[in-house]
Amino acid sequence: MATNRPFRIAAIVLAAIAVTLHPSLAQESPPVGEIEEAERSALARPDDAQALHRLAVALHRHGRYSESIEAYRKALKLEPKNALFHFGLGLALEESRLWTQAHEAFSAALALKPDRAEFHYHLGTVAFRLSRYREAADSFSRALQLKPDYSDARHNLAVALGEMSDSPSPRDEQLEVSDASSAQEAYAIGLQFDRRRMHAKAVDAFRQAIEKAPRHAGARYGLGSALASMDRHAEAIREFEAAAELSPDDADVHFALGNSYYAVGRSNDSVKALRRAAQLKPDDADTHYSLGLSLLETSRHQEAISAFRTAVELDPKNAEAYCGLGNVYYLLRRLKEAIRSYRKALELEPHLKEALYGLGLTYAIGGNRKAAWEQHAILKRLDPQYAHVLARAIRR
Repeated sequence: MATNRPFRIAAIVLAAIAVTLHPSLAQESPPVGEIEEAERSALARPDDAQALHRLAVALHRHGRYSESIEAYRKALKLEPKNALFHFGLGLALEESRLWTQAHEAFSAALALKPDRAEFHYHLGTVAFRLSRYREAADSFSRALQLKPDYSDARHNLAVALGEMSDSPSPRDEQLEVSDASSAQEAYAIGLQFDRRRMHAKAVDAFRQAIEKAPRHAGARYGLGSALASMDRHAEAIREFEAAAELSPDDADVHFALGNSYYAVGRSNDSVKALRRAAQLKPDDADTHYSLGLSLLETSRHQEAISAFRTAVELDPKNAEAYCGLGNVYYLLRRLKEAIRSYRKALELEPHLKEALYGLGLTYAIGGNRKAAWEQHAILKRLDPQYAHVLARAIRR
């Protein structure tokens, strides 16, 4: 049930800015007439920095970034020490892919308010875009110090450290847990070891971080992830449970906990954890796919179908989710739907062994032994042992 998640470039937190100054701007769908109203207000009060800022936010929400940048700059001429204005300008510049200017804007915001986690996070994203990986890692690390449950910052810190480890300095090559003088340094070392698949060393580093800061949610999650990578799921569960208690609204923690529950056969607990992850991050296809597996394991077939369907709606190229659908339909003896699902999975991933096996089995149950043996022939080239199991099923 593992998944690789990409670097999360600058998840825009514009809604947080909007709520500060104008609650109606935090809606997901920008209200009709919003820009016109903000323009009238700004024209009526040309020396009102807040009116110009509301206009900048409205333009930003509608994707009119160049005009938004202009409005932010006008607001900053009136209030040059407003950190929120600098931050909003950085976001608009970031959307416009003007990385160097965005870096300057976020740096200005941090000079005024150095304790804002989101400011450090976005500075990290543009530093990453500028290939300044060490600076990016430092920024994500600072964001995590200020907000320990900042899951995107934790994820991106690992990615930035991974980029650094692709061309390590001499010191990086000799990196040891003993180098850490603080919990955050031990945590960062653990992430770097984990990124290099040096899981045993990662475990030691994360444990040292926890000794220095027992309530470090990121270190608990990191330790759990390293242990899970070594198939030590019972130990991983203890760490993920601790992380979930410390950071109850972190979708990644619940996702990882659900996967480890599944690995040790605690399917009902897995369903509960993955449902929570899906509530927190409803647009994550991997979460719905994993939830489908756990629901299937507990024979909740209709709910499993719903979870797998959601997964393929969110990620139409998710071959494993189509295979999961095929498995449910096979168990329900809805053979035509099973065949369609397995075929779709194989269209996306021709060597997906589970789909080849499932399709062969479905053909056999439906009486089409010729088609079943055709799947067996393909599977035999990929995995003779798995093909042998299918052959026995076809002969029954």
